Amino acid sequence: TLSNADIRVQLNNGRLNADIAQLSTFGGRWSGTVGLAAARSVPRLSLALTGDSILMEDLMQTLAGLDRLSGVGQFSLDISSVGASIHDIMNNLDGELSADLADGALKGFNLGQLFRTTGNLREALTSGNLNLGISPNDQTDFASFDTLLSITDGVADIRALDLVNSALSARGDGTVDLGAQTLNVGLQFAADATGRGR
Repeated sequence: TLSNADIRVQLNNGRLNADIAQLSTFGGRWSGTVGLAAARSVPRLSLALTGDSILMEDLMQTLAGLDRLSGVGQFSLDISSVGASIHDIMNNLDGELSADLADGALKGFNLGQLFRTTGNLREALTSGNLNLGISPNDQTDFASFDTLLSITDGVADIRALDLVNSALSARGDGTVDLGAQTLNVGLQFAADATGRGR
């Protein structure tokens, strides 16, 4: 759903260029450019967009079929791809993507619970109360989440990932396969007795 759109579009010989002064979608405001060359046998798409106050869960669910990240904040992408279908386009993506989010959650695991359990694994095994905090219902709330992805052939390499919540901070690396909709991420985290997340 698009609203408050101020867009200038040129279409010439099967090539569309859109200059977006403003556009509201995914809860926030966007600006940038979109290019689509459809005259060739395989269309080419390019996007250079920045967004403010974006609802990340809505965005990721729509673009990549992923619903593991929520939060509101800044979003930027500069990408290009070729393909005759959404599947082909997602598997041929190249470019960069960054997000600076606040007050959200990573879904599928609870880093605090995981940290507490692995920190005293012997006691957890002895008592039989082995709750690793990894399930569809678990999540890790955060105060801030910043990431930078470099994308090649539909696979995003995580160049930076920093998460802060009230009890711990985490840094990560790994890959996100946008075409296959899979994650392979490693995290290093530290508890904070001061409760500041640093």
